[in-house]
Amino acid sequence: MADTITVGQEDTFKNGTDGWVGGEEHSGGPQVKRVAGGGPSGGPFLQVASEGDNNKNETPHLATNNSGQWSGNYSAAGVGQVRFNMKNLGSSKLEMRLLLLSNLTGTSDPKKYTYYCSNQVMSVAPGADWADFTFTLAESDFHRIHGSGTFAEVLAKVTILLLRHQPDPENPGSGGTGGESVVGTLGVSSVTALAPP
Repeated sequence: MADTITVGQEDTFKNGTDGWVGGEEHSGGPQVKRVAGGGPSGGPFLQVASEGDNNKNETPHLATNNSGQWSGNYSAAGVGQVRFNMKNLGSSKLEMRLLLLSNLTGTSDPKKYTYYCSNQVMSVAPGADWADFTFTLAESDFHRIHGSGTFAEVLAKVTILLLRHQPDPENPGSGGTGGESVVGTLGVSSVTALAPP
C-alpha cells in the first residue's frame, strides 16, 4: 500500500467526489454524490444520504469512506488531525464518528480488518450552518471495536478512512463493522489533513 496521505492535503469536491464512496444505493439515487452548489460561499460539496429503499429492505446507514489518498502511514506523514467541514441537510440529528480501518493480515474481506473508532462524536444538528469539525488522532482519542491490531499498527497502515453516523461508541451492530440506522442527509464541503495540535 502506497503512503499517499500527506499533511495539508484537502478534498474540496470541485471536480467530483474525490474518491469518497458509500456502500448502498437508495431510491433517491446514489448514497454519495457531488452537488455543484450550495456549499460555503455557494461552492460544491459532497452529499451523503441515508434514505433506504424499504422495498429492498436496505439498512439506512449514513456513511462515506475513502481508500485512495486517505490511506497510508499517518504516523510517518505527521498527520495528527482530520478536519471535516459539514452541515446537516436533513431533519435527523447526526452523530458522526471517524473510523480508521486497517488490513493488517492481507485479507480481501474488509469485515476482517481492524477497526478503531473515535471516542469523540461530532453532533451535527439540523438547521445549523456549515462548520468545521476536527478529529484528533492520538491513541487516547480512539478505541478498537473490531479486530486485534494495535492503534500504532493501524495508524501506520490505514487502509480506509470512514466517516459515519454512530451514536453508540461501541457500535454493537454487525460485530462492530456496520453502522447505525438513521434517515438523514449530510453535506461535506472539505476534508483536510492536519499536523497534530
